Amino acid sequence: TDGKVYYAIKELASSVESHLDKPVKIVANVKDSTKSKAKVMVYLVSIQAGATGKPQPKTDPKAPSAPERLQTTGTFSKTAEGGIIFTDQAGGQVYYAIKELAGSVEPHLDKPVKIVARVKDSTRTKAKVMVHLVSIQAAR
Repeated sequence: TDGKVYYAIKELASSVESHLDKPVKIVANVKDSTKSKAKVMVYLVSIQAGATGKPQPKTDPKAPSAPERLQTTGTFSKTAEGGIIFTDQAGGQVYYAIKELAGSVEPHLDKPVKIVARVKDSTRTKAKVMVHLVSIQAAR
């Protein structure tokens, strides 16, 4: 969008060939040429076809979501691999507890409990992850 011309080092040729003479959005590392006043692309981070020239918001789709509050009743149990999961009594939703919660949870394994916790989506899978335990009480 800045209208400037940048030269790419020859190692980037195969990455940019299919985009020649087409509008693209590029994220790259650039440095000053040692031989002229030109700018040279030395590392290509990403290239996106069909760029419109309008700035796009800087969002990372893999960025972790903000933790949500969970207040429910359910049961903590151990997985075959030794991890800890919480199964929500109401809908059967499973939450994977981070290992730092093990000490707080182990006295309550396999017993119904009321919890208030912070959960978020996993960045690797579609699972829900329990990242903070605000309170835990035996359910009556």
